[in-house]
Amino acid sequence: MFRTRKFDLFARSLVFGTRNFDLFTRRFVFGTRKFDLFARRFVFGTRNAEIRTAIASLIYQAMSTTGYSASPLALHLSLESLQKLGYKVRSHL
Repeated sequence: MFRTRKFDLFARSLVFGTRNFDLFTRRFVFGTRKFDLFARRFVFGTRNAEIRTAIASLIYQAMSTTGYSASPLALHLSLESLQKLGYKVRSHL
């Protein structure tokens, strides 16, 4: 469902830890304004909520497996946490 070329490239950069991923991860962990805006849109539910959920889950998994310490905010954005909060989440991962 999420297998567009753009998403595949994004996912590959997350999985294999390119420089782009490292920069993105630092922004993710330390919470820049850009991430805060993303988080607000994610939490309050836009039309793309399922895609955002899948991406947040990929980010969390990639951070965990590459040795990055996942922040509490990253943990909060995981699929399990969202389900506990009452979000209806379909996992394709």
